[in-house]
Amino acid sequence: MTQTVILRADFSGAPLQDLKNWLAISRSSEDDMLIDLLGASAELLHAFTGQFPLEVTLEERVANTGGEHHLRSRPVQAVLAVHLLEKDGTARALESEAFSTAIDEHGTATLALLEPSDAPTVSVQLVAGLAPDWEALARSLRRGLIQLAAGFYQDRDV
Repeated sequence: MTQTVILRADFSGAPLQDLKNWLAISRSSEDDMLIDLLGASAELLHAFTGQFPLEVTLEERVANTGGEHHLRSRPVQAVLAVHLLEKDGTARALESEAFSTAIDEHGTATLALLEPSDAPTVSVQLVAGLAPDWEALARSLRRGLIQLAAGFYQDRDV
């Protein structure tokens, strides 16, 4: 099973401004680096918890073993598309009638193919994350991401 981020969370705007306020930075010359540090903080949170703090668009590829497939990404907000990947690398989009998805209360998604296929791989595009944007993210998580990014910033020359 592979997981690839297609569209990362946006840490410009409010997240960047919160980090700059925390660090008492008013200049914009380091904005790109600060945005990268916020992204690194979010990636570390994901590495420890398995959850994305802000919504991202992903592709998950799973072996087509039949039956149900429990997706690794959490918490899933929506399944956007499902494709069968043939042995020659071609992708075939499945119509919504050819599969079913269920997302439980914890954001774990399950995919079931309703038609048999010899394609060895299934590709699922989805949206996953605890919150759609910075303001909707729990205050404690925003604070943690800011403090972690600030620590990365302060230790950059060590």
